[in-house]
Amino acid sequence: MTPVPAVALDWSVDRAAGIAALVLASLSVAGGIISAAGPGLGRALVPRGLGAAGRGLHEALALATLAAIFIHVLAFATDPFFAVGTAAALVPFASPVRTLEVGIGQVAAYGIAALGLAYYARGRIGAARWRRAHRWIATFWALAALHTFLAGSDVDRVWFAVAVLPPVFAVLVALGLHWLERMDAAART
Repeated sequence: MTPVPAVALDWSVDRAAGIAALVLASLSVAGGIISAAGPGLGRALVPRGLGAAGRGLHEALALATLAAIFIHVLAFATDPFFAVGTAAALVPFASPVRTLEVGIGQVAAYGIAALGLAYYARGRIGAARWRRAHRWIATFWALAALHTFLAGSDVDRVWFAVAVLPPVFAVLVALGLHWLERMDAAART
């Protein structure tokens, strides 16, 4: 049996972790939007009794997303084919490989990490301030999706579309429902 070259292993781990990060982030963001919805459309999708279990699942998905991002960045930094190194993998727009596409992903990763981990500091920063900041997570999720579709080497594969598009679509539907709910609430006032 021929050993798998390190280039193929690092590249495979990089791709798999990146795809996993987007899928996990999509599930977390969609669940977070729906569970935070008001009494209108969102509550039709999420029964009131889901509360703590829904928050626990949202938190677990968010932490799994951060782990997948960490593995994705580590694999990119150490991949001998790309040979970008740690600094270029960590500093936004410093990568010599697909500078813009990778930079978008780096900004997305930092935003997702900062806003996701801010949950644990909400007692210090205040729940209302944390909630306002946390709403920006959808923007960083959109940057992560953009990074995936611009830099991903598998975007033209059927299995990629089957794995990635449903969770991405779920976020778009959740955002749409949330937007409609807010528009409805604004119209009533």
